[in-house]
Amino acid sequence: RDFCLSRGLGDVYKRQGIAQTGGHAKMIVDDEVVFRNGELETRKRAKLVPGDVIVIEDITVKLV
Repeated sequence: RDFCLSRGLGDVYKRQGIAQTGGHAKMIVDDEVVFRNGELETRKRAKLVPGDVIVIEDITVKLV
């Protein structure tokens, strides 16, 4: 899925329907299942840039 740049990682989760709330988005990061550009992402408020690829289990989101 392509996604226009947002404010942060949690915003991507909510807008893509991966997380239902900000708290749920934080729990996803705590579960260590989020990868950003192939590296484990542990920051709940990571700022994203165009071209970032976020992978959460079987979901891939590319920021444009």
